[in-house]
Amino acid sequence: LGSFDPLSSSAAAAGEGEGSSSTSTSSTELWVPGSNEEQQTNDDDRSKKVDHKRVQYQAQNNARKATIQNRSVPPLRPNVVNMLAEEMPHLEFVTNGGILSLDDLKSRVHDGNHVSGGMVGRAVINHPSSFARADALWESNTEQQHQRKPSRHDILSEYIAYCRREEARVLSHGIEHVQRLCKPLVAVPFNLFAGEEGHDAFQRRIRKLVRRRERHHASKILYAAMMEVPQSTRDQPVDDCVEFANMKQYDFSKRAGPLQRRIW
Repeated sequence: LGSFDPLSSSAAAAGEGEGSSSTSTSSTELWVPGSNEEQQTNDDDRSKKVDHKRVQYQAQNNARKATIQNRSVPPLRPNVVNMLAEEMPHLEFVTNGGILSLDDLKSRVHDGNHVSGGMVGRAVINHPSSFARADALWESNTEQQHQRKPSRHDILSEYIAYCRREEARVLSHGIEHVQRLCKPLVAVPFNLFAGEEGHDAFQRRIRKLVRRRERHHASKILYAAMMEVPQSTRDQPVDDCVEFANMKQYDFSKRAGPLQRRIW
């Protein structure tokens, strides 16, 4: 097989590579985006300080805008639900989207079509008291229809008791779980006094105390906020409310998160 001289072979390899050193080097390197001239620019960008809170806020804001936009794309077509319900009466169809009041619900679900019911989301969150008479749509007894509804004070007191039970149940897993549960719990009755006297003070108190949820639980926050509402407002029946169309509207940015005056 002959002898092998490592010195001669390395010298030959060096001689062959004198004229094509750049070619061989470039052939062994894989080009990726951001190399060469762009690499220097990226290195300069990496040296800059990144405001992570600002970046996260921009991402959340873009997500809210996308959520709001997707609610109108594609457009609502309730008549299609009616056609499907008529063609397939053996199935139950529930209409959804664009229902802002009980009158809208009555126009969608009635004896003239085969739609089983209606689903309401944001309208109930924005003004829950306006749907307090929803039971009357199915109650045939006139005495139950005219029966006095509970007051907002009774409803909120019962909900605060529920929050206490949930906090006691979750506390066994750690105090951090109670703190994590605080904001979802206080968001439920956030618009209970919408359009009534003391509504602004109620919401301001919740927003202020929820930032200190490491010291205040949801039940305590709601009780402190309820005390900001006049007694006359708290004692009103829940169905005695200002209609959403007659409420004062504010020109503010559209948001989709909790603890907002209006969920878009």
